[in-house]
Amino acid sequence: MQAVILAGGKGTRLGFLTKNAPKPMLVVNKKPFLEHLLINLKRNGIKDIVLCIGYLSYKIKDYFKDGSKFGLKISYSTETRLLGTGGALKKAENFLNHSFILLNGDTYLPVDYSGLFRHFRKLNKKGLIVVCKAGNKRGNISLKGNLVVNYNKKYKNMKFTDAGVQIFRKDILNLIAANKFVSLEERIFPKLIREKQLAAYMSKKKFYDIGTRRGLKIIRGILK
Repeated sequence: MQAVILAGGKGTRLGFLTKNAPKPMLVVNKKPFLEHLLINLKRNGIKDIVLCIGYLSYKIKDYFKDGSKFGLKISYSTETRLLGTGGALKKAENFLNHSFILLNGDTYLPVDYSGLFRHFRKLNKKGLIVVCKAGNKRGNISLKGNLVVNYNKKYKNMKFTDAGVQIFRKDILNLIAANKFVSLEERIFPKLIREKQLAAYMSKKKFYDIGTRRGLKIIRGILK
């Protein structure tokens, strides 16, 4: 299994906290948050990692290097300008396996990645999103059976929410133009939904987001 982590954003919601550090490198109990993500992946048998980086990318490279210190193999795909989630993935194309797990660099989900990958292969779809039941009318995903039928980050009144973990076949990159700003959520997901090629996996585990100061405080009380 291979994991790709989107870790190139500026983290503007965190204000001065990300002035001198990329958001995934914010310290959570004496370790960068990204290190906690990588430890969790290694624990699940995933050692082939691709980091899509951009903002203050050298700080991530200087810390993790080739990954050998952590028992991992890390490759880097570096953006010189923001390309969006889809554009970042397209830029990393040469590093990617036939299928890969995609994670946000600012969320943490303690899921069984091996079981998730087996589920993806069984469904035989181009993509899969891990979802959780949404509370307080914050959901952005609607399902029909195990298929996603609506995904809209701006509309917050659906039953499920994106948990920050996805799996894709590499051929979805054929839908993405090179060196262009492309949002997976806004441009690629609707196409997969129309083709009935975007599946869902329901997680009973809660996911955590460090994109806000409140979220960062919460995760510091959970990860050790």
